[in-house]
Amino acid sequence: MKPAWTKVLSLKVRAGCNWEGKLRNGTRKHGLEKSAITRAIFEGVKGDPQFRNARQSELEWETKNFMKRAPEQVRSEEAVAAGNPVVEPPAEEDPVQVEQPN
Repeated sequence: MKPAWTKVLSLKVRAGCNWEGKLRNGTRKHGLEKSAITRAIFEGVKGDPQFRNARQSELEWETKNFMKRAPEQVRSEEAVAAGNPVVEPPAEEDPVQVEQPN
């Protein structure tokens, strides 16, 4: 799904979309759920023998998951371009496992 969406929509366009076209942070997003583009992407992906048996729900999940972080990526790219690189928080470490006495 990722390569298909990347070929069709730029990062900035993806940042302006969500599945249902709901208002987010005061901005109306373009809905993908009933979009002709979504229908075309799904049909194209299902045309690939590898994904022929993919369920609609799987395609929707992959699409939503891929679109989810686009606004953050755009803000990050804009900050870097402006000379203000975004510092990522450190990754959470695994908690120390303590063995319980028998």
